[in-house]
Amino acid sequence: MENNYSNWNRVTLIGPPDNKRILVSDGEVQVIAQYIDNHWIFDNASMKDMVVLWWQELEENPPKIVSSSLDKV
Repeated sequence: MENNYSNWNRVTLIGPPDNKRILVSDGEVQVIAQYIDNHWIFDNASMKDMVVLWWQELEENPPKIVSSSLDKV
């Protein structure tokens, strides 16, 4: 995670907004997710077991990832 922590909120101190795409991190990896009904829904479904420790707001319309680097184009 970048060294500028001023934009990041600790999940245990400030809860994430419901039903809004946000940037989340476990302290190393950053991905886009939504917090819906007390569950994390990740844009990248392979991250479903990630322990979210940090979150931050995104722009109003953040990009959606439609393919992974493992997919053949």
